[in-house]
Amino acid sequence: MRALGAARRGGAWLLALPWLWAACGQEAPEGSSGQLAAEVEHLQAVLLSDVYHSADRHVRAALESDLPARAAALLEREVAPAARLQLQAVEEMSPSTERGRELRALALSRLEARLGTVREYARVLARGPVEDLRLVDAMRSRREAELGIVGLLEQLDAIHPLPSSEPPVEPAR
Repeated sequence: MRALGAARRGGAWLLALPWLWAACGQEAPEGSSGQLAAEVEHLQAVLLSDVYHSADRHVRAALESDLPARAAALLEREVAPAARLQLQAVEEMSPSTERGRELRALALSRLEARLGTVREYARVLARGPVEDLRLVDAMRSRREAELGIVGLLEQLDAIHPLPSSEPPVEPAR
């Protein structure tokens, strides 16, 4: 997969521009690789938005400092809302190609899974430093959801490669 970080720098502003996608609402011929590339590029921008990844970095820092309650609060206050924004942005998309609609559906599924795992992880962390299987399960589920997003980004990158300038996105722990 090419480096995906370059798109993160400018991707957040696309979350505020659902009207941009509406302009792509006419049905395009299935052979229209330019239309599919535009749809994929929009999905990439949403999935790589700095809003989500920046918030998640704060959670990681709190966990590395052994502050699970702070990490839980950050998950609820910053990461979950950013994940909801991504989900909303994808919900508002109207791809005109069949493959674009399939990728949108896949993105919705993966983003819903991510949001669910973020909420569960926050609930488990809010209990404080308790060693049990619920914490391990929440961590595993969250990692699997993030890996699902990374897998989707790899599929998108195969259709429309992003410019390479930063290391690939690292899944959350």
